[in-house]
Amino acid sequence: MAWEKTGRAVAFGALDPKRVELTPDGGIVVGGYGVSGPRVDRYDGGGNALWTRLYHDSAGDWMTLQSLIPTADGGSAFCGRVLRGATAPQPLVVKLDPDGNVEWATEYEIAHSPVNGTGLDLLETADGSFVVVGEATYSDDASPAGRTINSLNAFCMKLDADGEVIFSKVYGGIGYDRASAAAEGADGTLALVGSVALETHPSWILGFDGAGSILWSLTRAGSCG
Repeated sequence: MAWEKTGRAVAFGALDPKRVELTPDGGIVVGGYGVSGPRVDRYDGGGNALWTRLYHDSAGDWMTLQSLIPTADGGSAFCGRVLRGATAPQPLVVKLDPDGNVEWATEYEIAHSPVNGTGLDLLETADGSFVVVGEATYSDDASPAGRTINSLNAFCMKLDADGEVIFSKVYGGIGYDRASAAAEGADGTLALVGSVALETHPSWILGFDGAGSILWSLTRAGSCG
């Protein structure tokens, strides 16, 4: 063990961590919850704290952090969801600069106005865009492609470097399907993993191109995510 540190408790409480990642400069970035919302901590390679940031919506709405990544420009980004008053929670992506300041923060509506949407994983692609995957729950409105109501579907969005939507897709069928992680292949093929609503709830691996069109779909025994 090179070093061991105990995280700082700051205003709004101690960190409940959700994700830890190495940064391009050899440091560490940690994301999770403070008492009042998402919190991100940045450390250098020796484990010394560089900064701590707590993120709140100006209107006092509830925000979560589900996944956090370092970005190629030295900053970071996280995804989760935001709940505004009595409206349905929607997926949220927040881009931070190297000092933890917000460059942009955008919430997204998934097709057909889901009751509940959450971004569960985020990646930065080789071309500098972002891919966010997660789950979207439908109840009083038919889910995409005429699927039956009361279903949980997987979604995938590709965003440009400024958070603008390149494509937004919903995948799955009747029942409960979710996407819990995403990856990019050397050839630019994107993949998501999660679970699909078959009798055994197997893990689900879906490959798609840069426009969000499905290239292949596989299921395996056991659940994922």
